[in-house]
Amino acid sequence: MGNRNIKMIIAYDGSRYAGWQRLKEEGGKRSVQAVIEEAISFVFNEQIKIIGSGRTDKGVHALGQAANFFCKCQAEVKDMKSNLQKVLPEDIAILSLEEASEDFHSRKSAISKTYEYRFEASEIPSVFLRKQVYALQKELDINEMERAAAFLIGTHDFRGFSSEKREEFDTIRRIDRISVIEAVSKQHQREIKEIRLLITGSGFLYNMVRIIAGTLLEVGEHKRAAEDVKDILASRKRDTAGITLPPEGLYLKEVVYRNGT
Repeated sequence: MGNRNIKMIIAYDGSRYAGWQRLKEEGGKRSVQAVIEEAISFVFNEQIKIIGSGRTDKGVHALGQAANFFCKCQAEVKDMKSNLQKVLPEDIAILSLEEASEDFHSRKSAISKTYEYRFEASEIPSVFLRKQVYALQKELDINEMERAAAFLIGTHDFRGFSSEKREEFDTIRRIDRISVIEAVSKQHQREIKEIRLLITGSGFLYNMVRIIAGTLLEVGEHKRAAEDVKDILASRKRDTAGITLPPEGLYLKEVVYRNGT
């Protein structure tokens, strides 16, 4: 029997991990990739290597990371999923598991990704959300943030919004949509106000989303003008953009594939 190509969608709390990538393990922290590979290899009794749709850094979370792997196991996918979840830690969840075509590749087959950055705008930050949001303790000018975000839509050279230092590296990317959404929820008898920044594009450079989020934050705080975004793009210099926000508030929300496969 030949190998089967299995696609999975994964959610994880990245707080205690060294990031997604196996090669980035440091400081005694495991990578999400290594933990899942070990679990699959144990359940299927064969050596498995998984391919992720992209990397997430230390402390970054995922609501819908996509990955795929090849295996000889002939079990039903629903049984695979159930057995795998039993041996994974509680901060990693396999949301779906399905058989994919032989040529499916979780990174190369992707047509877009959506990242989400979450701010908490409460006067007293929630102690329960400190590893899931960036606490502001202030209001932001959402209209100005949206106006600044509009300058980023389309295909541009995003070197100014990246920590990429290699001059020969291609830094042209496409952003399809940026939304700034206010959300209110009630937790532990308190009203929690969040501002969520959603960015959808063809692909992202190192730290690109966190730098865009930091720049838009500064616009929302009236520390810089919305039009500054155009100058940052033109400059191609990292030091012209805003701060790199911490990883705690960042989520890989969704990876989209053509025809949903």
